[in-house]
Amino acid sequence: MSKKRSSKVQKISSKSMSSYSVVEKEAHHRLKDYQNPVSPDFEFVRGKLLYLGKEIGPYLRKLYQSKPALLSDFAQDLQKFREHVVRKKSFLNRILGRERVWTEDEKSQMSAQVDAYLQKISEYLRQSFEQAQDGLVLYVDENEHLLMNAVNLTVLLQNSQKTLSDKQKLYLKSITQKLELALEKPKYNRPDSKIYDKIMKHLNHFLSLSAT
Repeated sequence: MSKKRSSKVQKISSKSMSSYSVVEKEAHHRLKDYQNPVSPDFEFVRGKLLYLGKEIGPYLRKLYQSKPALLSDFAQDLQKFREHVVRKKSFLNRILGRERVWTEDEKSQMSAQVDAYLQKISEYLRQSFEQAQDGLVLYVDENEHLLMNAVNLTVLLQNSQKTLSDKQKLYLKSITQKLELALEKPKYNRPDSKIYDKIMKHLNHFLSLSAT
């Protein structure tokens, strides 16, 4: 290769590297406008939306059972995180000129998970409101357990001993009374529903235990 041609190649290469460096510097500079506006504890990794490195579902249940007032704040943070990720990764796609940073499938996948969690939060808030209104809320969770006011009746039943103290019998009797009260409500007294079937089975077991 002649010196003249070699010099020309070096100039083109130098120009390309210089141009690429400018793009990188601009991206780095403008990324400051796309910093995470909420807790960095949220992340979307390998197709899963996580909080504190763990799945969000169990955390939402804990919030509902212990601090339901924080569910609304969590929902807002979740929405802000989605907006942040969409803006930041869409920006990187534009700057780098490729879809490898953020594909439409990934975007749809993350949005679907966010929507599912927001729906779950909405359901928890509704249950919390109903509990505050009439003091009684029952539902069946994803493990097919029956819960009443965030108390897992299925686990309670599984852990109940055959021989109970008078105090334990009194507690179980109070539960049976609440279950009987629940069946007076139209939303629970539907024989063709799953929750009606769960209530009846638990009620019969609790009645049997409290009578021994």
